[in-house]
Amino acid sequence: MILDNPQILFFLEALIFTSVILIHLSKKNSFAIFLYMAQSLIVALFLLSSSLKESSWTLALVAAAVFTVKVIIAPHFFRNLIKKHQLKFSVSTYLSEPMTLIVLAMLTAFTYSNFFSPLAILSKNNFNALLLAVAMMLVSVFLIINRKGALSQMIGILSLENAIVSFAFLSVESFKSVVAN
Repeated sequence: MILDNPQILFFLEALIFTSVILIHLSKKNSFAIFLYMAQSLIVALFLLSSSLKESSWTLALVAAAVFTVKVIIAPHFFRNLIKKHQLKFSVSTYLSEPMTLIVLAMLTAFTYSNFFSPLAILSKNNFNALLLAVAMMLVSVFLIINRKGALSQMIGILSLENAIVSFAFLSVESFKSVVAN
């Protein structure tokens, strides 16, 4: 299967991480919604590939539900909310853009410090992707804290959920490869 390749997994995890960083930098809510859709699509792909490997109809149903709710329904709801309330304002944050980038860099550097080195036990092939998932969790929590608008905070919470699911997926995949060896 294509998602067995550690480089592909790292690339997809890097795409999710990049989307969270870009949500921090986005000035329009519609672009943040698009980025959330993109990361949700990748998470649904993770779940679908896992269901195909395990031949699990239940997991395939979960993947279909995640796709339906997080890629179609939630963004549609957010867009309707923006139209209904005419939320065409710029997204505001507590920190300036340069300070936000500094905090994001510090959170990512903290993730790659020795503090998270025990995660190496879980993963030999996907260690960097696993660390990127942890960094995504921290960056998503910062997104929730740093944004002033409720819509941006909701997207931050949903991005945190995507980060947790991708971390769980990578952990299970890594654990399977360690047990198999």
